[in-house]
Amino acid sequence: MSINQLKIVRFILFTLFTSSNLFGGLLKPENGHELNYIYVLFEWEQEPDAVAYQIEISTDPNFLSLIVSQVDSSLIYIEKEMIEWETTYFWRVAPLYQNSNHGEYIDTRMFSTGETISNAEATIYDENSYSEGLTVFGAFYDYYSAIIDMNGYEIWNSGEQPIIFYNTDFYGQYYGCKYLSGQPNGNFYNGVKYSLENEVIWSEPSEEFNHHEIIELPNGNFLGIVEVEQLCPVPIGDWTPTCHQYYGELCDGVTPFFIWFGDKIIEWDRESHETVWEWNFFDHISTADYDIENGTWYDAFLATPQRYDWTHANALWFDETESAVYVSIRHLSRIIKINYPSGEIIWSMGEDMPSGDVDFGHNLGFNFQHSLQILENGNIIIFDNGNSSNISRALEIQVNDDIDFSSDIVWEHSLPSELYGAFSGNVQKLNNSNYLITTIGESGTTVEISPEHENIWEAKYHLSVPLGAVYRSNRISGLYPLAFSVSVVGLTNYNSRTSVFLPLGQSTLNIILTNDGSSSETFEYTLYDEMGWFVNPTGTVFIEDGKSQIITFQGTVGNEPDPPDLNFVVVPVHRPDLAQTIVINVHTEQTQDTNTNNIISEFSLSEPYPNPFNSRTKIHFSLNQKNDMSVRFYSLKGEELDNLDFQSLERGEHFVEWNAGNNPSGIYLLKLETMQQTEIKKLTFLKVMGHIFKALAKTDERVVSYIYKPIKSFIDYRKNSKIEKIKKIEKERKEKERQIKAEEELR
Repeated sequence: MSINQLKIVRFILFTLFTSSNLFGGLLKPENGHELNYIYVLFEWEQEPDAVAYQIEISTDPNFLSLIVSQVDSSLIYIEKEMIEWETTYFWRVAPLYQNSNHGEYIDTRMFSTGETISNAEATIYDENSYSEGLTVFGAFYDYYSAIIDMNGYEIWNSGEQPIIFYNTDFYGQYYGCKYLSGQPNGNFYNGVKYSLENEVIWSEPSEEFNHHEIIELPNGNFLGIVEVEQLCPVPIGDWTPTCHQYYGELCDGVTPFFIWFGDKIIEWDRESHETVWEWNFFDHISTADYDIENGTWYDAFLATPQRYDWTHANALWFDETESAVYVSIRHLSRIIKINYPSGEIIWSMGEDMPSGDVDFGHNLGFNFQHSLQILENGNIIIFDNGNSSNISRALEIQVNDDIDFSSDIVWEHSLPSELYGAFSGNVQKLNNSNYLITTIGESGTTVEISPEHENIWEAKYHLSVPLGAVYRSNRISGLYPLAFSVSVVGLTNYNSRTSVFLPLGQSTLNIILTNDGSSSETFEYTLYDEMGWFVNPTGTVFIEDGKSQIITFQGTVGNEPDPPDLNFVVVPVHRPDLAQTIVINVHTEQTQDTNTNNIISEFSLSEPYPNPFNSRTKIHFSLNQKNDMSVRFYSLKGEELDNLDFQSLERGEHFVEWNAGNNPSGIYLLKLETMQQTEIKKLTFLKVMGHIFKALAKTDERVVSYIYKPIKSFIDYRKNSKIEKIKKIEKERKEKERQIKAEEELR
């Protein structure tokens, strides 16, 4: 059986089982905290017997006026529209049960939001072509970072922390520098990894100027750029008379007396902060190469203290596949590719210089460039500041290094003169193939440009001097690219303990994993089972953003007097630091507890049939008296898909059919509601089941035998049970009608 076929088998087996939503508490946001963002993630723990949750948010502690009242079936709700800056909010969550109204509210918490700090504004030229997401940017001399939405409205900021955004992994991890002023050795920039709560997660140990870049390697260590100095001669050039004014005969082009400062790439150990690898530019790049066209030698004599800014490296990129480090060397107008960890230069691309060490790209014309992005196809994205021409460009460069070293510009976009940026800036190629270009032009600007050079979107940051130094910006999917929740199906109260019933013998444990984030993700999971009840306890599952998946464990449960707990561990591949461990208590005897969630009902709701269903399912309910009835259908995100409202519906049996054909396969919520009662059931829509069986039948009869027979038996069993149940209901309905008619005749 192929891997793809096994994936299909898992999908079918996972989704065939119904699901329910560890024990009650509100988790995020923490009580009393002031938030520096207004897209807020609310998280709580699972309540026993709950099938969904009602979250309410209000500016009033008594909840007399609600700004949010939402049903959600996962344990996370993200509010993106109703939270404002400089406001205090109260929130609470109540469980919703299968056969009752709301349970009691778990708790009430409060939080507040801080102030905006940016002056950004945005212009939308083509909303349909805008690459979805938010834009994060760092202001180098205003000492802050912020995130704005498509309309330029501030969503997040760095608050009182002087953190300047450098880059992100696009999975919720951010890197930059923290400006530290008033230090014993002066002011400097400390390379940091930070969270959206402005918590510094890691900082580099050096007190040197860690300028322009810090990245996290796959091994968990950090790579940054720091300055190094060396005495070298002042070469002969147009600046020689200026040199003679200061140093006389030393300016002979040979005597090493003048301070050159270059760069060193350092790898710091994540835990010890010790240097475990370094690459010194003075050891690998010839000092015969230096800038002669952008005035840097004249700047050297005007500096305090006088020294020459030789390389000024400003960007790093690590390619795990090739184990290579890419470096942008601004003052040499050069990009190099280095083998890691040998340190051997694989190639150099850019402006030709006296050493002859630059292999190719002499005619590409980029000058004093910033930023690096390496695409999956190997193409390189850079921001060409264009200091020698006063024209800034975004470039996508194709590098051919398989056979010979060569390069071609496959896309370029020249910015208008008013957006020329002599320093800083970057380019990002977006998911829809647009390009996000950031420049210091007009006090800091980011533009989104289509491949056909059309203006899609523009942001103005209105930064202060010098020249609106926005450093970089990136388009991210959202504040919460990876946010997920884990719910155990069948969690209930047993002998005053939250637990899951597992019958002796053949048994099944179902766990719902919901991806509440804005990015799709692969999750690795393991069920730690001390008794060895379950087979195949380890696996992976890919879940699109906003979707859920049921993970099913099947096995044989033994008759243990005191069954040990199960431990379910789930790890998102791109963010192992977000791993969750869920402790699952189990019992192997049916509970004798009375269900405290039942109430005197105005109606009874039968199991929808069929469920799972393909396109259509029937909803059967019985009213105990004449009443108004609301029937609504929701996605797992809480989005209302369909609704039916009945006024003064007669007592008795009623049927409603729902056609889900326009929706994707997945799990949905059915909600029936009167003034005094609410019931919620989950529906499993398997739109593609027939197509899968047909496809499998053509490829592998063993697969059909493996999955079709047990599934068909399961469906037939469910179908026959439903038919008998419907017959019984119909018989009871007729008997009720006969009794009602007899009562009316007696009256």
